[in-house]
Amino acid sequence: MLCCSPCVSSKEPRASARADFQTENDRSILWRMLTVAHSLSSKKRIRQNATRRAINKIRSGFLKAQTRLFTDAVVAKDTAAAEAEFKKLTKQIDQTCAKGVMHKNQGARRKSRMQQRLNAINSAG
Repeated sequence: MLCCSPCVSSKEPRASARADFQTENDRSILWRMLTVAHSLSSKKRIRQNATRRAINKIRSGFLKAQTRLFTDAVVAKDTAAAEAEFKKLTKQIDQTCAKGVMHKNQGARRKSRMQQRLNAINSAG
């Protein structure tokens, strides 16, 4: 029995639509295509959310890189470098909290823990 469906009559297997979208930007485009936003304001909100999500991801990446620099200085027991990186790290944490990427209490907790690490190498050295 023959079927008139294009997926059965086609000789090539149909690739999944999700497989074509590999990067984060492509996935957000796919999400926008799959969501059925009807009003102009909801379509605009989807665009704004995708943009803000990308910006927040960049800010989180900067924070992670700065934390890594501080941690490397602490592991190397280089107090001067660790203090310099700690100043940069606290500034980055405050900026990230001010933009709403991270909650202010989480930022305070991270700064406190980093300060404890800095104090530990200062008292040991």
